[in-house]
Amino acid sequence: MVWNNTTLYQNTTEPSPYDHNEWKLITKEVADLMKSIIDCYIIPPIVLIGLIGNILSLIILSGRRMRCYTTNIILAYLALIDALFLTTMFLRKMPCLVAKFDAVTAKIIDLIMLAQPLIFEFIFGRLSCLLSLVICCERFIAVFYPMKVKIWVTPKRICLVLTLITLVVVGFLAVGFSLMTNIWYYDDQYNRTMPKWILQPVYLKNKQFFDSYNFIARPIIFRLLPVSLVLILYVAIILQMRRRTKWLNDVTSSTDNSNNETELRSLTKMLMTIVSIFIMCVLPSAINTLFMLADDRYRYQGLFQDEYRAFTSLGTVGDIINSSVNFFVYVAQNKKFSVVLSKMFCRHRTIATRKSDPSNSK
Repeated sequence: MVWNNTTLYQNTTEPSPYDHNEWKLITKEVADLMKSIIDCYIIPPIVLIGLIGNILSLIILSGRRMRCYTTNIILAYLALIDALFLTTMFLRKMPCLVAKFDAVTAKIIDLIMLAQPLIFEFIFGRLSCLLSLVICCERFIAVFYPMKVKIWVTPKRICLVLTLITLVVVGFLAVGFSLMTNIWYYDDQYNRTMPKWILQPVYLKNKQFFDSYNFIARPIIFRLLPVSLVLILYVAIILQMRRRTKWLNDVTSSTDNSNNETELRSLTKMLMTIVSIFIMCVLPSAINTLFMLADDRYRYQGLFQDEYRAFTSLGTVGDIINSSVNFFVYVAQNKKFSVVLSKMFCRHRTIATRKSDPSNSK
């Protein structure tokens, strides 16, 4: 059999007994085409833009003038996690690009990225989801208890919360590292050594437990529950801000109070924009997870495997967009961020101009 680039890359999945089912809504060819277009042509440019934006956001938000605010500490950590998530996502989708030039290398990379790198992607993706929940909690306190927010929400406490969340997510998801191991063997078909993942005895002995953990506990705890809480807090914050605005319009306030209220509204508007984008981008993945939990046939090797693969690819695009656009929100709605960004680029431009000026090289 002659293997070309496309055939070799697309045959990384095992055949399923449901391949010729007449009830399919999406065919295997359509699912493969969607995955190929998304992996090769949509994800790479979005990831590149998102990485640049998150790196700039991390530099600015962690600067000396910006990191004294608790909100900026959360946003700086979110920028770091999003950058790591985009990096791991790109590495996992890289075989699609490599397959255009070397199909065997693409297959090797695809097999290497199959298990443990996927766990890193889960860790960073779920952390990003939980950080949106932290943002909502911080705004909830600021809007409902404005006089106590500076007492309750301090930089030390925020750092402690972020550390605890990271430890919990890593502790729950890092279990997957011990379930599989990578070995290399000689493959006669390719006439070279190839990687292969094998299940560890600990998984085989506790298969039912780990399957329940992978398909029930993990999606509910780290996907559906945070999204549900974000939706509830989001609605509560919006309603409270409307009541607060109506009340302030009915009473006479001092200039200081007006300035404080304007700053609160501006910051809340920016953060709620970030949360709104999160909700819109994550909802497809959350709905996809609900389908998976509701029907065992809606799985990678189930009756509706092609539908699952197609909608999972669309959900991946939403996750990528969510981790890539925050920088543009900061630029558009945060004056301090925009000023620091402008000064940073103007300073580099001034230094470059001085170096290129002949009068300065005497």
